[in-house]
Amino acid sequence: MSYLKYIPNVLTLFRLFLVVPVVIAIARGHYQTALLIFMLAGFTDGLDGFLARRYSWQSELGSLLDPLADKFMMVAAFMSLALREQIPLWLLVMVMLRDLIIVAGVLFYHLKTRSIQMHPTLVGKANTLLQVLLIVMVLFNGGVYRVPDMMMSLVILALLISTVMSCIGYVLLGIEKVNEHNHAN
Repeated sequence: MSYLKYIPNVLTLFRLFLVVPVVIAIARGHYQTALLIFMLAGFTDGLDGFLARRYSWQSELGSLLDPLADKFMMVAAFMSLALREQIPLWLLVMVMLRDLIIVAGVLFYHLKTRSIQMHPTLVGKANTLLQVLLIVMVLFNGGVYRVPDMMMSLVILALLISTVMSCIGYVLLGIEKVNEHNHAN
């Protein structure tokens, strides 16, 4: 039964493959289908994480693939929805710029310390939650039931604020970690 330990990685790979059907469904304006696939991807994310922790089936491959699959899904959904003019292009730019700044910071940290330490902050987790919420709301709006404009505007505003705050927070945290490393050596 040692093959069971690969279930979380198989689920993660499945989630990675779900990116393409989500993009196709959004591109064709089939928001209800995209919503169902997006929710299936979210379920598999939760399930693979639960199985990995519950049965100690974590792996180095899984620790790399899981956040990669999540990021691909989020970026693909955001880009697809922006191209369909379902979310503002400026919001896509802000979210992508935040991610690029974080990746650049991680690379800089790695060059200075020869290690990679990535720990999500509370604001970073809130930002991800708001990104997921906005995607679900937009897909829900287009395929199931009309979401009030005021609710959509509030989520967009909250996402903008959390994007800026989490970016600043990660930059400051990175500077602090580099300074700690420099003082330790």
